[in-house]
Amino acid sequence: MKIRNIIIPALALFAASCGQTTDTKTEVMKENTGIDLTNMDTSVKAGDNFFQYANGGWLNKNPMPDEYSRYGAFEVLAKKNEKEIKGLIEELAKVENVEKGTPTQQIRDYYNAAMDTNSIEELGLKPLIEIFSEIATIEKKDDLILMQAKLNMLGS
Repeated sequence: MKIRNIIIPALALFAASCGQTTDTKTEVMKENTGIDLTNMDTSVKAGDNFFQYANGGWLNKNPMPDEYSRYGAFEVLAKKNEKEIKGLIEELAKVENVEKGTPTQQIRDYYNAAMDTNSIEELGLKPLIEIFSEIATIEKKDDLILMQAKLNMLGS
């Protein structure tokens, strides 16, 4: 009785899946497992060249750019994330009225300060002169360790 309760639904599922089109099977596989069958190259026998069989479709859709020595899903994801983060930061940089101390205000001010090349050029090394003077006073190992700790706290 118990085996019958398992086998009949399993056979029904099998029979239903046999009538599905390849596109439907691909969507079901992708939805249930995360595997996109269009990334495979089924024109190649798995036993002849498994790499091409498993990855050929993806490789055809995603040719390796010249600037990369390797190129895969993680590089695609990293590139997409960089683009989206840059867009978010540029949006925040345009916000005018923000509450002081909020992440929006901090990101906006930091980005806008970094993009203000005229002020950066005008200031030159002036903001670093005090730190250079302190570095010049280092005489022993303990002074060096303290200076390193101070520079780490400054983010240098």
